[in-house]
Amino acid sequence: METQVQLEQADQPPVAKTSSYKLPPLSLLMVIVEFAVILGVCWFSLTHFEDWNPRTKISGDEFSYLINSGAIASSLYHKTGAIPLWNPFVKTGEPLLENPFSYVLNPLMTLPLIAWGTYTGSKIALLIHIMGLGLAGWTLGRALRLRSAGRMFLGVALAGNGSLAGAISGGFYQMMLTQTYIPWIMAGMIGTLYLKRRWPVALLVIATVLQMFGGTFWYVLPAAITCGLLALFSLRLSFKRPVLTIDGTVFQRLLLAGVFIVLLSMVRLLPQIAHSDYVVHPEATLGRTDPLETIFRLYFTSDLPTPPYQALFIFYHYAMPFWFLAAVVVLRLVIYKPFYSIITSRWRIILPLLISILFYSLWAQEDTPFMQWLYNTFTFFKEWRFLARMMAAATPMLITLTAIWFDDIVYVAKPVVNAGRSWVVNHLKVQRLPFLRMLPTLGQIVAFAMIVAATVAALDLQNNWQRLSGLNNLAEFDIPGVEWLRETHPTEFLAVQTSGFFNYFTHWETLTRATFGNPDYRPRGDYSTLGFWSMMPTFPEWAVGIETPYADGLAGNGYQRVAGSPAIYGQLSVWNKPDAMPYAFLVNRQRLDNTALMLNRSEATPVSYYHRIDSVLLPISSYPANSVLVVQETAFPGWEVTINGQPAKFESVMEFLGVVLPDAPADGSPVMVEFSYHPRELFLGGYITLLGALLLSLYLLRADRPLRKLLPADIDSRVSKGLTGVRQRAVHILTDEKLLNSDTDDD
Repeated sequence: METQVQLEQADQPPVAKTSSYKLPPLSLLMVIVEFAVILGVCWFSLTHFEDWNPRTKISGDEFSYLINSGAIASSLYHKTGAIPLWNPFVKTGEPLLENPFSYVLNPLMTLPLIAWGTYTGSKIALLIHIMGLGLAGWTLGRALRLRSAGRMFLGVALAGNGSLAGAISGGFYQMMLTQTYIPWIMAGMIGTLYLKRRWPVALLVIATVLQMFGGTFWYVLPAAITCGLLALFSLRLSFKRPVLTIDGTVFQRLLLAGVFIVLLSMVRLLPQIAHSDYVVHPEATLGRTDPLETIFRLYFTSDLPTPPYQALFIFYHYAMPFWFLAAVVVLRLVIYKPFYSIITSRWRIILPLLISILFYSLWAQEDTPFMQWLYNTFTFFKEWRFLARMMAAATPMLITLTAIWFDDIVYVAKPVVNAGRSWVVNHLKVQRLPFLRMLPTLGQIVAFAMIVAATVAALDLQNNWQRLSGLNNLAEFDIPGVEWLRETHPTEFLAVQTSGFFNYFTHWETLTRATFGNPDYRPRGDYSTLGFWSMMPTFPEWAVGIETPYADGLAGNGYQRVAGSPAIYGQLSVWNKPDAMPYAFLVNRQRLDNTALMLNRSEATPVSYYHRIDSVLLPISSYPANSVLVVQETAFPGWEVTINGQPAKFESVMEFLGVVLPDAPADGSPVMVEFSYHPRELFLGGYITLLGALLLSLYLLRADRPLRKLLPADIDSRVSKGLTGVRQRAVHILTDEKLLNSDTDDD
């Protein structure tokens, strides 16, 4: 049993000093082989995504509108050579970079779209993230000091996680890709806590920032919670005195990581914080309650959910075959003694993972007393909706726990059986029985059997990609109509209505405004300084579609079919509304005071304009007195206006861009009005992000060494003592005997 005890102790994370936590040596050949296995399995599991036909796209109804920021950036880059700051092609316009759904700042998500186009580029971005996730699993296994089989299993299993396939089956591009950063973040956090190296700090920082740049904050909070638990359990508790001891070196690395994350994310966070009141996003209503038994069952079943759980992108989270997890737990309990060592052998890692799984599973239940309290107490949680998706934050933790225990079994089986053989030989005094020659190989048999079982389990998880997700053809009825409008109006800024938000791909390709917009988000403009938002008719000039209920609605709202437009099933597919409000127009100042009546087309004078994406130039030759110029772009903070090159007072007219025009020049010369978008918070955040990138680069290059020479040699121990002293003082104050005695005397 000595061998067994030594193995358990060797596997524990450090208890005393982080310097005792060292990674075992690893040959370059072994790294290459393991990477090849992980990447090869992922590549063959994703072959159905490796279709480079530019007319096939990732399936999923939501994909059309969620892809818009990268698709618009790609289209405009190829047409203009630059990526703009404003996106005028969704509803009435929205910021392109500081949009909560925008992923343009994440190069791994955006550059493939710019390089290969929206359809092929999005497939390549998906492959990059899934294969990268396999390597993230390997890196996490390395940080956990798992051996070869454990590292490869963790990499392949994480890359086949059903939560990913479920998300992309609904077209949730951002939601799926940002999940892949969680294992990278965990690996960086564990390395930061236990390794005296700089690469884990950089890994933690870069992975966290890329996740924040991924177009959704959904999984940023769960990743932060798990990292917080890992940090909490890394503290050392003295049982003689209730004092938590903090390693000064670890504290410095965590502090540095936090500072770098804040600095690098400022280009994203600063505009979001400054303009949080301008975000219109549906809040959670906690409308359903799922039993905890059901939540846990979904982790272990590959059966496609049935009503009321048929929404695959919410309820599909197959993360581990139950038979394999059961086998791992049972064997782990049998091989290691005592039984509770299944947790205590790596308790600083295992307990945070177990707590995370439980917490995220409770969160996924949705409408429970706990969640009601949480959402009513901390109202910002209401931004998290359809809470069964929180299970996706638990699945990487479940897979990681399974990999840890699997690794323990594989690499302890042979030594334990060898120890059993030695006991038999020494105590029974029989050394020549034939079956005893088989005893040393029994451990190898157990290990081999577990490796085979793990291979089957991991490949079953990889099959999640085949079960749920794939590609489909661009077969939209709206394509011919939108393309025809662009061909017949090549230079005009077009706004076109569709029957829903599932058919925007042609809009992005032709740079045509999709007036239906994003169903989950819209930016509101500044509160109206002139008029009121309800005065403005919402119907655009153009519409496409032939579906019967939708077409009947268009006809009822004054739309007319356009002769010569493409016919689908014998029906003209393009509609025009003659009395639609123009994109840019003049209206009388006094008319805007009457907010009870909606504007009509006869009260608006159209104005010619030059749309430059980030600016709109309007030359106006003559106009009546008291005229107000209105442009149908959201009056979001950052828009400015000049008249003849001089700054003018910007007005929010019905929450659109507006300005009160001065008296027309007597000589009849034109007045040049220009609205331009200059988001100050975005620029400031960008400068801070560049500073953070510079400082992180200097840190990795160890450029701080000259500075550290100026500090005392024992700075780390001083920090540790200082932090411990603060803790001790706090505990002393809370447990002061004099205070306790005085309370007793008063009684």
